[in-house]
Amino acid sequence: MARAHRFTVTLTLAMGIALGLLARNPFSRAVADPSGSAQPAALKIATVNTYDLLAALLDADRYATPRTENEQSWLDKIKDLAEALQSLEARIGILSDQEPEKKLLIDQYQQKQAERQKTLAQARQETDAFKAKQIGKAFAEILAAADAVADEGGFTLVISRRSPTSPWDSVGVNSAIQEILARPLLRETAAQEITGPVAEKLGITLEDKAEGQ
Repeated sequence: MARAHRFTVTLTLAMGIALGLLARNPFSRAVADPSGSAQPAALKIATVNTYDLLAALLDADRYATPRTENEQSWLDKIKDLAEALQSLEARIGILSDQEPEKKLLIDQYQQKQAERQKTLAQARQETDAFKAKQIGKAFAEILAAADAVADEGGFTLVISRRSPTSPWDSVGVNSAIQEILARPLLRETAAQEITGPVAEKLGITLEDKAEGQ
């Protein structure tokens, strides 16, 4: 899966994913005690690489296809406006300043250019909103899949994280900070990695990565 097709996950989103708990309250299941008081169930911890799951899920056809169609619809509108501007520019270029039609065409050109600028701004806003909605929907899918795997495996706590030993994809200060924030667990010997089973629930395949990723 080419990284060029992946979303750029923002610093805020990375913080939320890195620090969020995916599953249930670890103390919500009580066990009986001879004294009659309830005791919290023993912790059984699992970890999930939400960051890579999110990127892979957004690259899946069920997300990539509607996203591409949305972007293409805006590109078509912008292309039509650009062609209209080129046509007006060509017509203006062959008229002398003395011809009344030239001023009319110049006014039309300016109006069309303003429309193009407005459409460009609207396209950026609308496509960004579309992508944000997809991220929320994909994350909800990951939550549901992680919860199902946790139920099957008897896990009481599921933590979203990247392995501290996994490779970095940082090209600047901000991306390096994202990589750190995506690794809240520095030691996880008691935790079981369940990213693979969660990916299977989602019907996606992750790239081969270093052990622990």
